Amino acid sequence: MQQHEMQLVNVNVSSIKGSPFNPTIRTDRTTTKYKSLRTSIRNMGILSPVLITSDNTLIDGNRRFNVAKELGYEVIPAVMHNNNSPQMFDRYFLETNEHDMSINGAQYLERYLNGAVVPVKILRTIEKLKEVGGRSFLQRIANEQKSPNTYWITISMFRRYTMRKDLDKKLIYFMFNVESPYKVKYHINNYIPIDILVSAVKNGEKVTLDYKK
Repeated sequence: MQQHEMQLVNVNVSSIKGSPFNPTIRTDRTTTKYKSLRTSIRNMGILSPVLITSDNTLIDGNRRFNVAKELGYEVIPAVMHNNNSPQMFDRYFLETNEHDMSINGAQYLERYLNGAVVPVKILRTIEKLKEVGGRSFLQRIANEQKSPNTYWITISMFRRYTMRKDLDKKLIYFMFNVESPYKVKYHINNYIPIDILVSAVKNGEKVTLDYKK
């Protein structure tokens, strides 16, 4: 396996060159993710160094670099790679982003259950679910690696469609043991008769309705 030397350096922002192959959407200043990153860097600084070639061309960190320029940074931390081949640094760019794993709802829920901080938006959803089904409900969702949003959206849809908030506990049982939250949403989106859906949830029985007829 080929080994490459890398070193952590502080580099002048003015000397860094953006990658010519970076998709423009990744540095679109109007996107929510870009604005969120700018807020994060303004409040917390650059927590993860950018990755550059030996001639200061960006391999990874184009958004961090652009935000740093916007915020008036003169120097930022970088990991310098000892290769400056255009073909190689583009391969590095693809590799660093191909295997990137963003934190999803299921992971935020696990963090919450472990006492860690989670974003306010997901926290509100988690707290609503906890109010409905308790901590054991949250733990079951986390164990199945599902998103809290999926369950809250389904519960909200069921409440609006059936006008029945008193069936929350039975709906939770139904989603875990009879039909998935996705199937419940499917029934509602296909305008299942309310009495059939309510009966299925109350009795813990699968819906046998044929929508093709």
